Amino acid sequence: MRFFNPQALWLCLLAVVLPLLWAYFEKKSRLRLLKFASTALLERLVVGTSLRKKKLRLAFGVTSMLLAAAALARPQLGTREEVMQSQGLDMVFLLDVSNSMLAEDIVPNRLKKAKHMLKNFVDRLSGDRVGIVAFAGSAYPAVPLTTDYDFVKQMLEVLDETAVSNQGSNLEKALEVATELLLRGGMNDSTEEEGGANDSGNSSRIIVVLSDGEATDSGESEWLSRAKKLNIRVYAIGIGSMKGAPIPMRDQGGFLRGYKRDATGAMVHSRLETKNLESMASKLGGKFFVASSNEGEIEEIVGELGSMDRAIGENRRVIVYDEAFQYPLALAVVLLLMMVFLPEKNGTKAQVSVMAFLSLLFLQPVAARATNSISEFNHTKKGVEAYNDKDYSSAIQHFGKAQALHPDSPQQHLNLGDALLKSGSVEAAIPEFEQVLKSKDTNEAARGAYNLGKAFEAKKDYEGALRSYQKGLERLREDQENADPEIERRLKRALEVAQQQKQQQSQDQDRSKGDQGEGNPKDDEKEKQQKNYQIPKQKPKFQAEKLSEQDAKRILQQLREEEKKSQQRVLRNKTGRPKDDKNHKDW
Repeated sequence: MRFFNPQALWLCLLAVVLPLLWAYFEKKSRLRLLKFASTALLERLVVGTSLRKKKLRLAFGVTSMLLAAAALARPQLGTREEVMQSQGLDMVFLLDVSNSMLAEDIVPNRLKKAKHMLKNFVDRLSGDRVGIVAFAGSAYPAVPLTTDYDFVKQMLEVLDETAVSNQGSNLEKALEVATELLLRGGMNDSTEEEGGANDSGNSSRIIVVLSDGEATDSGESEWLSRAKKLNIRVYAIGIGSMKGAPIPMRDQGGFLRGYKRDATGAMVHSRLETKNLESMASKLGGKFFVASSNEGEIEEIVGELGSMDRAIGENRRVIVYDEAFQYPLALAVVLLLMMVFLPEKNGTKAQVSVMAFLSLLFLQPVAARATNSISEFNHTKKGVEAYNDKDYSSAIQHFGKAQALHPDSPQQHLNLGDALLKSGSVEAAIPEFEQVLKSKDTNEAARGAYNLGKAFEAKKDYEGALRSYQKGLERLREDQENADPEIERRLKRALEVAQQQKQQQSQDQDRSKGDQGEGNPKDDEKEKQQKNYQIPKQKPKFQAEKLSEQDAKRILQQLREEEKKSQQRVLRNKTGRPKDDKNHKDW
């Protein structure tokens, strides 16, 4: 058995306080009467009263209060399985992070304005899945489709002009990435040939473009026919002004160091280009807007989305707990009625009846709130048994039902995420562990950070793993008194291992890039010597017991810089643009 609302059990303290108060006032009342008459005279004057009945009524009232508190705590015994359907829109936001979005013709600049609009957009959604694709000269899914809006806004904070090192503005590539994201993780499970449209012709797939329209590759016509076939609706919001502005170039401290210039040395003046955005939106059933100061275009788009049919997702089996609150509640009502019909003296029955009526009114909301929740405990138990038997599919079903019944429980998110990770569903496990990170319990949040890091390691995303382990250690330092030293030790060890794996990954990427060159035997021999020298050299640096907070932050910063440089080198090799190409736009 478990209690869904255990905080209500604190009301049981009233059962201790009330008898003491009753005894105090009863004694005080009797002392007042003794001032006017003796004990023998009082027994003759006060007719119809019974101390035994008073005590019995008090016992009925106190016991009734204890049972009412137990009912308010919502005891739950058994479980049952129910099938739930998810429905909503799938929306992908295309966020332009090219250098031209740094122009300051909109305060504070175009990119910050676009991110502010995207946040406001997400705040007005409910139940729809949201993803973000960041694009410049190339594109990638920065946020997968999710209903965790807090996570979306958190990830949006870290997106800036450095998110895509290959500069330019390839809108066609961004649209292709967004389409693949909608097809892989959308509510609609229909194939591309089926189109994913419903009978009414409405679409549940939405793309919202936030860009200044300065596309260096305007080949979206090839994508256009595919989008129509998939019944994707596109809205576009132009960020910028027709007047335009130069593109400021700032250092890491935010100080202005000049303005962007093209290959000929002329200063670049970026303007809002509406033609491509407006044409694309009108051809795909959407609308084009120019970003305004009051952002009224967001309300208009959300209004149109509200009238669209939501796609029905796949069924999800959930576990519901059986409520048992009605039993203590019924006993409380019976005892309350017994107290009513057992008056201590004549003339008080009506007053007690009023009190009983008010008590019933107080307990009625309790019964109304606890209706359809049933057995989280049993499903959690079955999930643990299936997990121990390595039947991860059944474990996911049981933990999923338990989590659906108690969505605010970090433990249920941790159980479900762990089962998903063991089954190989890494992408699905990550949002569950991120929910655990929000727990108020320090050790529970640290466990979530540890498991989240393991999930990122499974994706070979060692940068994400390092961030997760660091967050876990930070949470433990916030409450050192209650921090579990074993969890801290595991996080430090995991941070050390992830650092070594990250460095190994960077070295492998550099070697892979070198293998694509001329393949000079001397260079190969040099790489082998470097490999044999570098790996042992790194080992003494990463011992968990010597890794301080400052060291961890310094190492993380170095990794970011190395990764950024490595990505820039790889992207330059992939694009293959000649250095003297004066027509190429890198903004």
